[in-house]
Amino acid sequence: MAISRLTCQNIISMVRMAFPEAPENYIMFLINDAQVDASTLSVKKKRAKISSTENQRFYSIGDTASPRPDINKIYRVDFLNADDEYIKIPRLVDSGIKMNDDA
Repeated sequence: MAISRLTCQNIISMVRMAFPEAPENYIMFLINDAQVDASTLSVKKKRAKISSTENQRFYSIGDTASPRPDINKIYRVDFLNADDEYIKIPRLVDSGIKMNDDA
């Protein structure tokens, strides 16, 4: 479920689908408590390098391989080309781009 804009009223409506009798003040208390809890989470930024292989399209970057860091979001990818220059790979944000077109 993709939510492009999550407002307090949207959250209250979603909670009321599951709990129709829940008072609005209690739901607001839960929302505020969740925001405080979320603000205590620490964010770690890491840099990682992995070697590329010719004709390999996908790479394992999660916690399945021990020397690689745990990753839950990738902010950017730079690729070292044959001229020893790092080329930034743009993010695919256009939904019209075919992501699995190997032709």
